[in-house]
Amino acid sequence: MKFAIRVAMFVLSVAIVAPGSTAGAAEAYPAKRLTVVVPLPSGGPVDLMGRVIANALQERLKQTVIVENRVGAGGFVGSASVVRAAPDGYTLLATASSTLYSDLFVKDNSSILWKELAPISSAGYTALLLVAPAELKARTLKEFIAMAKATPGKMNFSSLANSTQELEIIAFARTSGIQMTIIPFNGTPPMLGALLGGSVQFAMHSPASVKQQVDAGKIVPLAISSRERLESMPDVPTAVEAGLQFESTYWVGLMGPLNLPKDVTTQLHAAVSAGIKSPEVIARIKSLGFVPYSAGPEELAASVQREAKYYAEIAKGAGVVPK
Repeated sequence: MKFAIRVAMFVLSVAIVAPGSTAGAAEAYPAKRLTVVVPLPSGGPVDLMGRVIANALQERLKQTVIVENRVGAGGFVGSASVVRAAPDGYTLLATASSTLYSDLFVKDNSSILWKELAPISSAGYTALLLVAPAELKARTLKEFIAMAKATPGKMNFSSLANSTQELEIIAFARTSGIQMTIIPFNGTPPMLGALLGGSVQFAMHSPASVKQQVDAGKIVPLAISSRERLESMPDVPTAVEAGLQFESTYWVGLMGPLNLPKDVTTQLHAAVSAGIKSPEVIARIKSLGFVPYSAGPEELAASVQREAKYYAEIAKGAGVVPK
């Protein structure tokens, strides 16, 4: 009898773990709808690139993907909501590197974003277009710097609140030897409105976000912050060509909560990487002023570490203190 009981127990245990059994099997990922959070307002470059990422995920994973704009505090609100999400791959963040280092600006943040988000994949990178309103009459970077030096402290520069864009402007001002007042905004559309309205005299925007106004002659492109000129704006010189040793780029990509399963991270990166390689998607990304590039989790994590150190050094040197 004892032998019979033992055999029965062994058969039962085999049945529980046998291949093909559904008793303890986990659902294959993704088994339901995914949400991609964009932490900045709709219509801006990060939002538009976020939708490119979401479309790539939807096509490759064969699952519905919705985009939610959760805005506030220069991207912190939406980003922090993903930090708190379950690490199951169903709530993700499409964001820009410029929004990850708000701990340099805001004291007692509930999250240090760059430490508490898991890099998954980049989708592209871009430079910043240095622009001024046409009414200012500056047509080159040298002319603008001369105007700013002639009126120290009276030029208003716009930046995305609690983002590295403010630090880039500080670096630009220090390199060019000018004094300015930085006005923070919660998104690209209000920044652009202030530039067109004349309340700010200088800004750094993604090329796509101001191309319409540049083509209409309302905004003057003074220089581009990349090493090389843009294909879409070949007549705009780099800042170095214009006589200023200034260079800056930022990436847009996909991140998630810490402790995402490795197989989920691998699947998501593969979906983004494959999804941005079609001619149509490449053309779309380039039309937004970005260069398609799909860095994987390890490469992206290394970039985040380098950027955190770089921006911390700029903040320290400029006396930026979290408030």
